[in-house]
Amino acid sequence: MYRPPLPPGHALKQNYLIVRLVAEGGASLVYLASRTGNRWIIKEHFDGNFTQRASDAVSIVSKTGQEHIVARIHKRLQEEVARARVLHHHGMVEMLDAFSENGTVYTVMPYYEGATLEALPDPHHLPNLILLLQPVFDALTYLHKRNLVHRDVKPENIWVLAPRGDERSLGRAILLDTGQVRVNQSEQAISATYVFTPFGAAELRGDVEARMYGPVAEATDVFALAGTIAFSCQPHSCLEDYALRKLPGRADPINSYTIPGFPHASVVLRRALSFKASDRFA
Repeated sequence: MYRPPLPPGHALKQNYLIVRLVAEGGASLVYLASRTGNRWIIKEHFDGNFTQRASDAVSIVSKTGQEHIVARIHKRLQEEVARARVLHHHGMVEMLDAFSENGTVYTVMPYYEGATLEALPDPHHLPNLILLLQPVFDALTYLHKRNLVHRDVKPENIWVLAPRGDERSLGRAILLDTGQVRVNQSEQAISATYVFTPFGAAELRGDVEARMYGPVAEATDVFALAGTIAFSCQPHSCLEDYALRKLPGRADPINSYTIPGFPHASVVLRRALSFKASDRFA
């Protein structure tokens, strides 16, 4: 679904100037912006299923009959912003600013040179990958200690910073998209928004069958992180959509997953990718 981006040169909050569109998410557009000579990343929350760009080419308005859903989305966005404002960790992108304008919410983050883990050449050597992802491990521990779950760990949500002279050749990784963070569902009911990717654990599907696999909690992020590691070491080798893994009469490909030369790590990853949350590590 095409969503017209803001035009280059458009000013947000009077001082962030749009340079260009750099990425599109399922419910947002991401821009490179400039302010006082520095570069920033700005996320414009824009769900094309329920909203559209107005005739002024700037404002975002509800589609006919979707006003009540959009009102709920705006309330959820405000909750996400409040939650993300207090998260500060070196292994996670930090929200520097947030504001409402043009009928939606904008969030501002630092601009980093680098690329997503998904965009880097693969396969990755497991020991190097573990070193690279250490800040991400630490960031997830930081969230879990605060009774929060990221819910959307995947290669495209891990940014690998361009290395500096005092860093390893791979640079350093940080976790993106803190807007998906929710309260641990095992402790408190959370908003019914679900994540559908091969890296999403079964309990994220939100259907009746998903309830048998466990709550959305720390083990949900364990599944996604294990899937990210497995996929980065052996691309396309085992990680498939939930529905394919559950086909009747078909052996789960995870059961035979192995990283050559790392049998013990392979056992750990297979367990972390179990359907039932209670069978994983948490």
